[in-house]
Formats: sequence, C-alpha cells, structure tokens
Amino acid sequence: MKLAVLIEDVFGEITPPPQISGIGEGALGINQILSKIVELIYIAAGVVFVFMVIISAFQWIVSGGEKEAVGNARNRLTHAIVGIIILGLAFVILRVIGQIIGFEFFTSQSPSLPLPTPTPYPLPTPYRPGIPI
Repeated sequence: MKLAVLIEDVFGEITPPPQISGIGEGALGINQILSKIVELIYIAAGVVFVFMVIISAFQWIVSGGEKEAVGNARNRLTHAIVGIIILGLAFVILRVIGQIIGFEFFTSQSPSLPLPTPTPYPLPTPYRPGIPI
C-alpha cells in the first residue's frame, strides 16, 4: 500500500489558461498584476481630473458673475488640482517604497517585442548661398 503520492498523480499537470499564461508566475506575476492595477487607477484618476477641470471651467463660464456659482466652480477646480497633486505624491511614495523593498511598480518585466531598427536616411546638405551643391 503506497500512501506517499505525488501531487501530479492526484491533480495532474495544472496549466494556466492561454489568456493569462504570459503574466508570469510567482512574485513576477503578482508584481505585474499589481502594477497594472495601479496604472489603471492612475489613468482613471487622470481622466476624472480632466473632466473635473472641464466641468468647473464650464460652470465658471455660465455662472454669469453669480458669487455662489463662481465659488462652487472655484472649489471644484481647487479640489481637482489638490487631487492631482496628491496623486503625484502617491506616485513618488510608491516609487520610493518600491525602491526600498525591491517591488517595482510601473515596470513591465514581461518580454517585450523588439523595437524596429531605424533605417538610416541620408542627411540633407545644408543650403549655403553662393556655394554650389
């Protein structure tokens, strides 16, 4: 009677689905997933910032000089600017913490496509009056 059984004998070989097979395994996969989540949060916050600025500018324009409406528009714009400053500070803090603990955000460590090599073009000769080309 054999009690010690290998995991592969019980479960078989476990392979990830092809949609996520390029993410990576272990710490590399966790790093990439967390980096992508943080990047999406930053992109969404940037879009929200742009819309808040546009809405506050529109409110300011259509306020007609009414003090309360101008104040609301100014407050919305101030909150948008403070929010983007906090977002920038959070970016810096994440980078510093990442450097300290060795967990890099905002870097893709997956194999990337090779960049195309630029084709060298001949440089144009400068035009100089009186000198034949």
